[in-house]
Amino acid sequence: MISKRGMVVKRPLLASVFLGLSNVGGIVFPVSAQESETASAPAPAKFAQRIDAEEKADASVDPAASLVLRKQMLEDALALAPPDPRSVGRVHQLIGQAYFHLGDVDQAFAAFQSAEKSLAEAGEEARQDLIKTRSDLAVIYNYKGEHEKARKNFLEALAFWEETAANEPHLELATALNNMAASELEQGNLNAALEYNQRATDMAFALDPVPLDTPVWLANRIVYLYQAGQTDAAIAAGREGLARMREILPPDHPSNGNMLANMASLLYRQGRPNDALDFARRAFEVQEKAAGGPTQNSAAIRSIYASALIANGDYADAITFLDAALPILVDQLGAESDRTLLARTYRATALSQLERYDEALAEQRAVALISDSKLPEFHRDRAGSYIGLASIALKAGRLEMAREAAAQAIALQSQALVAEHPELLATKAMALAIDSRLQLRSPEQLTSEAKALLMIMQRNLGLSQNGAIGQRERKAFAYLSEVLLRAGEDLETSFLALQYVAFSRLDSIPEADMPTDGLDQPDADLLGQYAALRSERTALLDAASGRIANAKAEFSLADDVAAVAAIDRKMAVAEQQIKAAGLTKYLPVQTFQPLQFADVNAALTDSAAVLMATELNDQVAVFYIDADKKTGVLSDLSARDTKEYVDRIRASVDPLTAAQTAFDEEAAQKLYQGLLGVLPSGILEGRSELYYVANGALDALPFSLLSAQETGPDGETSAHFLIDKIGLAQLPSIQFLKRAGGTEALGDVGLFLGIGAASSGNGDYQTLASRSASDARVVADLPALPASEKELRDLAAIINGKKTALLLGPDATETAIAATMVPPQSIIAFATHGLVSGELEGLKEPALLVAPDDESDGLLTVSEIAKLSLPAEWVILSACNSAASIGPDDPGLSGLAEAFMRAGGRHILATHWIVQDDIASMLTLETLKYAGEGLSAPQALQRAIASVRAQSDGKLHPAFWAPFMVIGR
Repeated sequence: MISKRGMVVKRPLLASVFLGLSNVGGIVFPVSAQESETASAPAPAKFAQRIDAEEKADASVDPAASLVLRKQMLEDALALAPPDPRSVGRVHQLIGQAYFHLGDVDQAFAAFQSAEKSLAEAGEEARQDLIKTRSDLAVIYNYKGEHEKARKNFLEALAFWEETAANEPHLELATALNNMAASELEQGNLNAALEYNQRATDMAFALDPVPLDTPVWLANRIVYLYQAGQTDAAIAAGREGLARMREILPPDHPSNGNMLANMASLLYRQGRPNDALDFARRAFEVQEKAAGGPTQNSAAIRSIYASALIANGDYADAITFLDAALPILVDQLGAESDRTLLARTYRATALSQLERYDEALAEQRAVALISDSKLPEFHRDRAGSYIGLASIALKAGRLEMAREAAAQAIALQSQALVAEHPELLATKAMALAIDSRLQLRSPEQLTSEAKALLMIMQRNLGLSQNGAIGQRERKAFAYLSEVLLRAGEDLETSFLALQYVAFSRLDSIPEADMPTDGLDQPDADLLGQYAALRSERTALLDAASGRIANAKAEFSLADDVAAVAAIDRKMAVAEQQIKAAGLTKYLPVQTFQPLQFADVNAALTDSAAVLMATELNDQVAVFYIDADKKTGVLSDLSARDTKEYVDRIRASVDPLTAAQTAFDEEAAQKLYQGLLGVLPSGILEGRSELYYVANGALDALPFSLLSAQETGPDGETSAHFLIDKIGLAQLPSIQFLKRAGGTEALGDVGLFLGIGAASSGNGDYQTLASRSASDARVVADLPALPASEKELRDLAAIINGKKTALLLGPDATETAIAATMVPPQSIIAFATHGLVSGELEGLKEPALLVAPDDESDGLLTVSEIAKLSLPAEWVILSACNSAASIGPDDPGLSGLAEAFMRAGGRHILATHWIVQDDIASMLTLETLKYAGEGLSAPQALQRAIASVRAQSDGKLHPAFWAPFMVIGR
């Protein structure tokens, strides 16, 4: 059986793209010489049968054992009299594959060279074997950065196998197509890479058995799509690939490592470090199990794992992982290999986060020097090394060093990228922020440059095929926001830029394009022309992204500049024609439109204000808007300090330890001072409602806990919570102001739908129940909620709507909820257990406990809620953790609260942590009572909290009243 090469490129944008060699066909264990021999066959023929059998084996499963067996086969081949050069060459090739799976690239290369020499001596009868060996050598050439040699071998193999296969599915042809895909990516030809890869995988699944390298090819597709800017398609390809891999390989097969590693890299770049950690851990574990220990491949994956640890804030652990991986990478790939330099870059980043700036700068400087010595000026990694150096120097406050490094990066990028390219724009935004901190130019100059960059970045997003705001763009917008706020010349533009930084998942809900059916042919052609130009522009910028990852690329920047200019001119003409023809509504719908001050003012009543607190790269920006005033400032509060204070406050409001823990007043006052104390004195006077938007660590904290100190006329100081002064509600994003409609106060209720008392807990539960799974192992272990049924009946009595529907106990099923028609101006209340992701075995998203039936499992999950139609004025979620996110990588409010908003809910009463059954009942009743009296949602909750606290003479610990919050308006 012939061997196949699962080849991937060395390291383009996704760091986890790995070269992989593995056999194809079914997994067949090695066959001994005695089993394969026949008495009548001559010695060379009998030995050839042994090689055929070994080629069917999967060396990646146990490469060490395979290497021992194959070295013995080589001794046997050389002992033949005379030695058969074809047999000797084939065994050398098998030995090279075993070395490769062990991570020893140099030994693999030497074995493949020996194979090539012997097979060339064997003549025409060994032609196929020679072609396969040269493909193996090409894989190693790519590792060594000798891409032209690799491409020459791959082209030779493709031509040979296309002629041999004669247009029929063929194992070797599928491999050759895959190798050409990787080679095209090295050349920056993304469309060709995707086409070759698609042909390879389609052919693989047409074969029986499916080649064992197919999972590697599927993993490669993630890279090609990501390089082409198709992030959503890349994620979908990864998940589809993982599913199809299960049809081909067992879970612990080492070839799974490539797919898992690529998914880890993609998720990391998507800002999902916790998800990336799981994929990366599984990737290096499966590869090290097969190899019997760490290899350069698994060490590179450990570097990816470390990068996710850094993103998750585990800096010391990341350095530990990197210190273990780096010696392996240096030993097996060399001190100047791409993977080694990437690991050192991650290490420098971790050191800087620990404020070990001298070490971090020394590490990153070394990476930059090596990159300068080995890479062409236009290469992404060369500019990237200086971007990394500038970022660390900026964080360390070494602004002159940061400015010099950023200028070097821009000079390098400008040799290969047009001025409109997102990567160059991001670096220019950082350089502008550095100049702003150094105060090297006037505020007017800085504002003008920032607005120019902002305009181009906005246009790029509008023309992008996926329309999402990635981590790179978000960071660039953060730098521009900083520049504009510090300059203070254009408050509205700084507010606009800040909205891109605070972009949320709810902002990304796409609107359907207008159907063009029925248009006259000239109009349809005009719109088609515009769409084609848009795609052409995106493809040109994407191609440049792929090109600058290739050390051998040839290109003309002048041609790129001319091409973009020509496309932009044609698009401008097409846009004018579209407007003149009255076809503007058919243009692609932008998924995100930032609000102007006028939009905000139009959405607010005279008594209301908006506060927007947004983490920039290492600072917090605060914007305040009401009917009379608008102000934006850069707070002295750092993002790191913000997280520390939020963590401290959250630790002090755990209901399970509240009796022994004092509320952290100091942390609450620090946050108040950093968010509201930086605004003009008395700014909230005359306001009764404050809607706030927060991101990062702040979205895990109800602002009701912010605490201010006041000095009275007598000189005595006293503290008060923000909720004592003003009603509060949180918005998922500032965009939600525009989406909201209707009246603020509780109107004429069309339906009250109450769902609760679904727990199967023991009836003799003696203490007040917590509406959380807590330590329950299964649903049957959950405690009963004795107050829930009464709560719902009392709510029904208070609301006195046109219609009441109570789904209690076994009647509270998903089927019954979905079947209930919910008209606008309705109220829905859940008095049941709220479960967070992972709280029960197999639960991967937040859920509410309802009752099971023949059609459902009794867990109403966020994905099921989002599909319902629930246009309710109020959704009461007095369960525990109902404001929690889907998972640690997701923004706040991305769980149950977001799901009910997607289903149509307007005001969501949700909770940040575990709530006590009796307190939950009192607060929900009081909130709806005050809403029924005409108070707005924020005011109703404010009055309810005050009422509950008054019953304990104000001594009720914040752990019990503070988790409740209103979301929306």
